[in-house]
Parts: sequence; structure tokens; C-alpha cells
Amino acid sequence: QQQLQTDLQRLQQGYPLAYLLGEKAFWDMTLTVTEDTLIPRPDTETLVEVILSLLPPSFNGRLLELGTGSGAIAIALSRELPDSRIYACDIHQAALNIAETNAQHWQRAPISFFRSDWFKVLDKVHDSSPLQKPFTLIVSNPPYIAPQDPHLAKLTFEPAKALIAKQNGLADIRQIITRTPQHLLSNGWLIVEHGYHQGQAVRDLFKAAGQWQDITTHCDLGGNERVSVARLN
Repeated sequence: QQQLQTDLQRLQQGYPLAYLLGEKAFWDMTLTVTEDTLIPRPDTETLVEVILSLLPPSFNGRLLELGTGSGAIAIALSRELPDSRIYACDIHQAALNIAETNAQHWQRAPISFFRSDWFKVLDKVHDSSPLQKPFTLIVSNPPYIAPQDPHLAKLTFEPAKALIAKQNGLADIRQIITRTPQHLLSNGWLIVEHGYHQGQAVRDLFKAAGQWQDITTHCDLGGNERVSVARLN
């Protein structure tokens, strides 16, 4: 009874139900989540759907996810592309521990998790490392909320580092767009999730980089621009 009252008070204060339950549904899975991970959103399933529209079910190439968090995207892809080889990184070891737990329950294709701040580890690896070979597709749902965004008031319990980016929310996306080409096969894809109002800005970043073609943006379930895609020249 006492615990129930405490839980109800926390929910009234805005504490996320997913953290209280320790789980969240995503794709066809129920994933473990903690305060060390962002809570997977239905809108992020758009990211998975876009990737599956680009790759056949028999795809057996290499994929990389930057900033995996709970592992939601990488694991969903492993279930739909069971012949693929998936790599996924996060800067936070606590998040990687959760992702690995989720993968043990749900993965079909093998996923290699490793700790890295975006491409830092890939830039340093030895020539014989499997991380040195280029990928067919790189995907990321990076931090994209501007520090002054009023929406942050509703997200106080989630890890700020997974939400907030400088340069009006575009700093991490800009870095990923700039640095991805050296880790991608020619004609390979980069897919990023972004804020509902950032579609044009992200397309402009792809164009300004001068190495991308077929730049398109896809809408989420609410009809907002949410996922942008480009192919390396």
C-alpha cells in the first residue's frame, strides 16, 4: 500500500511510467529501460521502417548504430534482418549494459556492442579490426533538443546527455553527417532521427557537406518530419 502511494506520487510529479515499470514496448518487443537510457518512442519506429524500405530482408551486410541507448533500434533491425551483422555503440557503459540485456532476450542477428563517443573508437582501431571495414548503413537517433527548448521541462527524468545538443540542437547531427563518409561504403546510407521542426536544417547540412545524394525526409506517425536519409556519393 505504501509503495503504491509512493509510486502514484512519483507519477503525478511526472516520473515516467516506463521507468517505474522498468520496461517499454518497442517494435515487437518489450525492452528493459532504466534512468540510464532514453525511453524508446513510437516515433523512432519510423527510423526502423525507413531502413527496412531500403534493405531487403535477405540483407547480409554490416550496419552501425551510433548512440544505441536501450538497444531498441539495433535489436529491432536484428529481428528483421537476421543475416546482417550489426554493431552498436554508446558513450555510457550503463546504457550498453541495458542494451546487451535486451539483446540477449530479443536479437536474431548478432549485435556487437562497444563503448564509443560517436566515431572516436572507430577512428583509432587497428586495420585488422572488424570496425575498420566500412558499413552499408549507419543509423543514429542522436541528441537533438536545443538547450533552451520548452519541451525539456517534461523530460527532466530522462538522461539530459541523450536529449540535448548545442547549436540549436544540431551539433551532434552535424558531426555525424560530417564524419560518417569515411566509415561508409560508396552508395551507403546514413539515417538520422531529428526534431519535428529540423527537417529542412538537416537536409541543408547534408547538402552543405557536399558528399550526399538522394536526400529525403520521412514523417512520423503524427505527420511530423522526423527521419532524414541520404546516400553517399
